[in-house]
Amino acid sequence: LGQERIFSKRGFICPGKMIERTNELFNYLSIQMSPTEKVMNLSIAQMQIVEILRAMSHKPQLILMDEPTSALTDTEVEFLYNMSKQLIADGTSLVFISHKLPELFKFCDRLTVMRDGEFVTTCNTDEITNERLMQLIVGRKNIEVFRRESCSSGDIALEVQNLCQDGVFKNINFTVHKGEILGFSGLMGAGRTEIMRAVFGCGKISGGKILINGKEAIIKSPKDALKKGLGMVTEDRLRLGSIATMSIIQNGTISDLDEFEGKLKLLNLGKESEKFENAGNALLIKYGSRNDLIGSLSGGNQQKVIFMRWLIKNCSILILDEPTRGIDVGAKTEIYKLIDKLARQGIAILLVSSELPEVMALSDRILVVREGSIVYECDAKKATQESLIKNAFGA
Repeated sequence: LGQERIFSKRGFICPGKMIERTNELFNYLSIQMSPTEKVMNLSIAQMQIVEILRAMSHKPQLILMDEPTSALTDTEVEFLYNMSKQLIADGTSLVFISHKLPELFKFCDRLTVMRDGEFVTTCNTDEITNERLMQLIVGRKNIEVFRRESCSSGDIALEVQNLCQDGVFKNINFTVHKGEILGFSGLMGAGRTEIMRAVFGCGKISGGKILINGKEAIIKSPKDALKKGLGMVTEDRLRLGSIATMSIIQNGTISDLDEFEGKLKLLNLGKESEKFENAGNALLIKYGSRNDLIGSLSGGNQQKVIFMRWLIKNCSILILDEPTRGIDVGAKTEIYKLIDKLARQGIAILLVSSELPEVMALSDRILVVREGSIVYECDAKKATQESLIKNAFGA
């Protein structure tokens, strides 16, 4: 892709030339695949290899590899390692981004550490130990942003048994009790969001069960999830949470329009406004006019409107995926108090957060997800940043 001019004659693509060049690349790296196979029929690992080959086909001086092994088996990682050595021998430079520490030591000559969007250090790989690298990645910012007391009732609200989604996550098992906050920690791309979306009916499940209040629940869509008492605050507020072309009040009440239905199936605007005002005051949402577009609000107030959507619906189970992403410190504290308040009302909460102090402060229990599997569980009071990050990295 991107080299059509090379494989064209008089303005027409020559498939034979493209196949010949692809076979040359396959032979160069000892790859056993058919050049004419549809990419949709390939495994995720094979797709990854094709993407790398496409970059190589342009004969670049520099290739950026962003998590290239995230979907590869150990055998395929070894293949990529040999491929990289061949590229380096031919004069190509590589930038290799990875959360897997053993690969960094194996692939790289020098290491650069980034933390919270800032440069930390660069050093030669043979001059640093695994333990020291971990310390640089974690840092020493053990800031307690908030602390709550457990209020779990002991009754199980949601249970997930051996939940699977082919190529994404497998054998996911957990329970969350009424009034409990179950935290999910892990690296970006570990599968946390995909698990939450599957529970909420946004992703196809290939195996396993979801039980709500002890009874199996068939959830194939968010509409099914809503009927079962589930709500979800998505990680991407702008693209997946708020509806930019709709007003503040419409964004806040859209989950429960049946509640505001009047005569002739028309919306009872008075009833909707009353419900919105009551919920808005309870959440301390700051806005000019409720008919303004939701984009007119600050990030923190937008997030509160998304919370309102599920509170108006009286959801008994709430999934919070990165609920404080992109909002200021003051708004974060307000969101923390709101989450604590919801738990005290008996709502079962699944909390996904990439901020370790946050997930440690808000959760009763914490699960660490790595490469689509739950690899560690602990009581939040006994958790440390080091233990969470080491299990997330598999170190």
